[in-house]
Amino acid sequence: MSDFIESLKRLYRNKMLKNEQLDHLLSIGKISKEEFEYIKRKEG
Repeated sequence: MSDFIESLKRLYRNKMLKNEQLDHLLSIGKISKEEFEYIKRKEG
């Protein structure tokens, strides 16, 4: 994934990015559905 997506994932994991903000990025086309699911996926 791109640096942008990896940064979003880190922010989401650290609770600095909210679910509503991710939904908005998806709805305006800044991230794809695949990227959205990747960011929300729990690691480990």
